[in-house]
Amino acid sequence: MLTVADMRPVLGIEEDQTFDDALIQFFLDGAKAHMARHLRRDIDAEFGPNYPPDLLVAQTMLTAHFYAHREAVAAGAKVGVPLGFDALMADFRSFT
Repeated sequence: MLTVADMRPVLGIEEDQTFDDALIQFFLDGAKAHMARHLRRDIDAEFGPNYPPDLLVAQTMLTAHFYAHREAVAAGAKVGVPLGFDALMADFRSFT
């Protein structure tokens, strides 16, 4: 899957700015766990290091979303997953 170094340019962070690396890794891990639950699959065991591009894009989108929307939201306000996330994941979802 993706690394912190892969995410820095997406998040607008220079490669030598490592102040948020632990937070970015936390969000990468959270995105991957969310994807595994959403797909109902063990994506690490199934794909190993060769994740399909669709899943890499989905992890990128979700990690960036988590990074940008890490603050608490007002009661009743909802911030859903990024537009396109479900479509990227749809072909890989297991229903068994």
